[in-house]
Amino acid sequence: MADFNFDKYWEDYFKDYYAREKERQQYQAQNNPGQYKSAYSGIINDYRGRIQNRKPFSYDPFSDPVYQQSKKAAEENGRLAMQNTMAQASALTGGYSNSWASSAAQQSFNGYMRDLNEMIPELSDAAYRRYAQEGQDLYYILAMYENADQDDYNKHRDAVADYQTMLSYLTNRADTAYSQGSDRYKTDFSNAFNEYQARQAAEEAAAKLAWDKEKYNRDEAFQREQYEYQKQQDAAQMAYNYAKMYNNVGGNVKVASGKTAGGNGQSKSITKQVADELTTRYAKLAAKGAVTREDIFSLIDEYERAGYDTDELFELFKDKLEKTKGSSGGSNRGGGVNRNQAK
Repeated sequence: MADFNFDKYWEDYFKDYYAREKERQQYQAQNNPGQYKSAYSGIINDYRGRIQNRKPFSYDPFSDPVYQQSKKAAEENGRLAMQNTMAQASALTGGYSNSWASSAAQQSFNGYMRDLNEMIPELSDAAYRRYAQEGQDLYYILAMYENADQDDYNKHRDAVADYQTMLSYLTNRADTAYSQGSDRYKTDFSNAFNEYQARQAAEEAAAKLAWDKEKYNRDEAFQREQYEYQKQQDAAQMAYNYAKMYNNVGGNVKVASGKTAGGNGQSKSITKQVADELTTRYAKLAAKGAVTREDIFSLIDEYERAGYDTDELFELFKDKLEKTKGSSGGSNRGGGVNRNQAK
């Protein structure tokens, strides 16, 4: 039975939720007012800086353009008065200048300059009034921009409030659709899963019955196979016993020195090169099919006749001879090897 999979119906229960959630996300992306950004912050900061950085009032007539203008006029008028006084004095003396005329002319000039100095307090008051008015103008302009900025901020807060109200409405509507879809899904899922479990229990019971029947048949067949196999093993063992008897009677007898009778009494140890050569020749035989004990004995006979140590040859093929016990080929094909070593 296929695995129970009800998730594939998930979207069918949440179509309304997906539609309303999409609408909520679109509204949020398109209508979010974001953070308030003042259009007047730069100019407001500029005027606040001007106010904070204003120097205290002080009056310097030499830097006052009104005083400088009055001074220029007083000097001009003083020079004219001097000239007039000198002309009048010269007329009285017949055209001759004298010290009295010069003194009278200088007094006329000094009178204008004295009048100028008497104007300084008035000029200072006028300069202070201008300083104060300038300060008031700065505060007025600053207040104007601050009020405009506050109006913009209030409008932004109203927009944020409207946005949050609408977003809350859309969120609640999407949440409600999700809850309704989830409840329907859970109910239908529970019903479908109970039906699935009932079908699965029935199928498992039927499968168990079929399995028990098949197991009984397999056990019975296995017992028959074991019986036949044991018969074959007994026959093979009997054949092996006969082969051992033949080898013990028909093979040459190994002398105590480890060499075959009739040899020259000298043997060579198997080097790594010879061992690798024998391993390669065995692998080639195995590649052609199952290697019999007769095949292994042939290799041992060949290298024994070449003068290599018989014990070392048998030790090299010890594991392979063990694996081929009971295979055909127990006769000595002309070598001097005692087959009893391969028991």
